[in-house]
Amino acid sequence: MRNTSKFLRHGLAAAVLVSAALPASALSVFTLNVPGGLTFGTVSLTQVDTDTVNVNVVLTTGYKFNEKANQESFDFNLEASLVGRPTLTFNSPTEGYSLVDGTFQGGGFGKLDYGLDCRGQVTTSGAVTTTGCTNRKVNSLIPNNAIDFAVNLAGISESSFIANRQGYYFTALVNSGDDAAFVVGSNMAPIPEPETYALMLAGLGVVGFMARRRRAN
Repeated sequence: MRNTSKFLRHGLAAAVLVSAALPASALSVFTLNVPGGLTFGTVSLTQVDTDTVNVNVVLTTGYKFNEKANQESFDFNLEASLVGRPTLTFNSPTEGYSLVDGTFQGGGFGKLDYGLDCRGQVTTSGAVTTTGCTNRKVNSLIPNNAIDFAVNLAGISESSFIANRQGYYFTALVNSGDDAAFVVGSNMAPIPEPETYALMLAGLGVVGFMARRRRAN
C-alpha cells in the first residue's frame, strides 16, 4: 500500500511537471462562420488570472471587421452569475474601441451581452476622435483583421463565455473588399488546444500506470 501511494504521488508530480512545462496558450478556440458555411476566423480564450481572460479574434485573410449604427464589430456573451460589469484592456489595437451593451445582430444570431464599439470616442478633453478606425466606413478598422483584448471581472473564466438564446457565443461584423458587411458567429463548442490534450494524456498515463500495477499485485 505504501508503494502504491508512493508511485501515485510520483505520478501526480509528473503530471504537474508536464503542466508546468507546457507553454501558455489558449485553452478554448472557437470558429466564426455562417450557418452551414465557411469559416471566417477564430476566437481564442486564454485564462490570465482569476479575474482576467484574454480574447484574441483573428479573421481569415481577406476579411476585415466592420461597424454599423446598430451593430458592433464584435460581440460576446457572459454568464449571469458574474457580478458587475466587465472592463476591457485593449492590447491591439490599443485605441479606437470601447465596451458597450450588445445589440441585436440580425440574421438569426440574436443579442449578446457586450460589444466592441468603434464609433467616435470621446476623449478626456471632450473632443471626439476615431483613433484606430474611421467611423462606419467599409474596411476601415486598423488592424483590419485582428482584435486582441482582456476581459477583466472578478471570478471570470473561459467557461464564463456562454452561448445566447440562439446558441451563439460570439458574433463579428465583417466584409471583404467593398462587399456589404455581414454577420458571422460561433455556435460550436470550443476546440481544445494541443497542450490541453497533452495534459489530459499525462493524467491518463498516471491512471493507466496505477491500474497495471494493481493488476500485477
